[in-house]
Amino acid sequence: MVSGGCTISGTRIDKSLLFTGVRTHSYGVLTHVVALRYVTVGRSVRLTKGVIDHGAKIPDGLERGGTLSAVAAVTGDG
Repeated sequence: MVSGGCTISGTRIDKSLLFTGVRTHSYGVLTHVVALRYVTVGRSVRLTKGVIDHGAKIPDGLERGGTLSAVAAVTGDG
C-alpha cells in the first residue's frame, strides 16, 4: 500500500506499506517493508522484512533482511 505524496521511481514494492512522502530510486526492491514518513530509499536497494523510521535515508546498494529473526530497523536519527 502506497500513501499519497510518494514518489516511486523504478522500485518494485511487494507487500509493503509506504507512508506519505516516501521517495524510492531505480532498481530497488522492497518486500514486507514499512517505510514511515519522508524516507528516501537509494538506487538498487533491496530490503526485506524491515521497518524504516521517518526521515531516514537509505544509501544506494544497501541489502538487508531475509528472515524474521533478521528484521532491520533503520532510524532517521543516525
